[in-house]
Amino acid sequence: MNITSKIILSLLFFININACNRSQSDDSPLNFNINPCDHFYEYVCSNTRERYPFSNDKQGFIFADIFRLHVKNIKSELGVPEEIRSNFNKFKDQCLEAENNNLNLCQGAAEARYLQNLYAKNINLFIPNFLDHEKKANEIFNRLKFNLIQNVQKSDLIDESIKNKAIAEMNESQLIIQQPKLQEEDANNENIKIDYEVLNSLNDYFYNIAHEKDKKVFIGLSVVQLLNTSHSNKTNINSVSHIIAHELGHILLNPFIGSPQWSYIFKSLREEFNDLEESKNFLPNFFGLTYGEYTFSENFSDLVAMQLSYEDSLLAQNEMEENSKNSKIGTNNNEKEFFISYAKNFCTTKRHAEMPLIVSYENKLIPADMHARAVYRVDLGVRRMPQFSEAFQCAAHNKLSFKPVFDLKIW
Repeated sequence: MNITSKIILSLLFFININACNRSQSDDSPLNFNINPCDHFYEYVCSNTRERYPFSNDKQGFIFADIFRLHVKNIKSELGVPEEIRSNFNKFKDQCLEAENNNLNLCQGAAEARYLQNLYAKNINLFIPNFLDHEKKANEIFNRLKFNLIQNVQKSDLIDESIKNKAIAEMNESQLIIQQPKLQEEDANNENIKIDYEVLNSLNDYFYNIAHEKDKKVFIGLSVVQLLNTSHSNKTNINSVSHIIAHELGHILLNPFIGSPQWSYIFKSLREEFNDLEESKNFLPNFFGLTYGEYTFSENFSDLVAMQLSYEDSLLAQNEMEENSKNSKIGTNNNEKEFFISYAKNFCTTKRHAEMPLIVSYENKLIPADMHARAVYRVDLGVRRMPQFSEAFQCAAHNKLSFKPVFDLKIW
């Protein structure tokens, strides 16, 4: 089995649906005691972890956990009619008996069956002006998709056969915004065959961040929530743009496999992540893969996301300047804002940051995640961008200072 087949096999076995992100309700100050040119992730995220007490016991991306707490509060305030509440509790009890007291599964399944209509009718309580933000998210997706196709078409680095495959797959890509939907009146018919797992999966709109499947980019409400803020609109676009661009990177990867440019990027990213000290904690030869090989698909998507969302940020900035009387104001600050927004997407809870690379599952040791740790995804990501060093005025001796050897062009 060649290395490409092994990577694809590992992807089929362990699909991690989390991508990197944050909530704009987090406006924690930067940690100016840390040099961003040496430890950019900590410069952006350390105060955020300190600000939110749940960071010590939850395991995930902080922006999503903030949104989930918000959802929990809204749920507690919604008035549930007694008949629905009674049916909900009865259904949940039946599920617990059938599913060996799996509380999370049964809670989600019961909500999907009996409370989804209530959530759908009150979507603006969870995210004010939801339709406006939904429209904006679709605009961001369509712009990124168009720009990615344009980049592939114009590239001198990509073979024509690869271009045609990539463009065809991109043309088929769609954005799916997961949200509660009004159910038909007979949806609660007791004669319907019950699949608790399927029902629980319908509740993903509150808990999923983003994932890609069959050329469809799925984003949960925590991502749409990023656009609901009083912060500058450009910052919000940067955040959502990066999340969506990462998932588009997964679609781009498949037609790229085996091409000369893919081979070069694969070798470079593999060596970069294999050289990390933490790679020693990854079980040798798991699936016959090294740490850099196992995390490659996510690292490739991060690379696509950084380059594509940065270009998107520039286009948005140019458009703003054309519509402004003051042309080209604060360019350096705009680039700083982009990179800070990028890092904020990755801020994780303390427990998540300390999560082992290998965990026990059903008496077997398996990789905990297909992603590298957030700190490396941020720091190695910005290190590849000369614009980062320029914006933060990094000196040659700084750890994250750009060097030509770090430059990886996809198109």
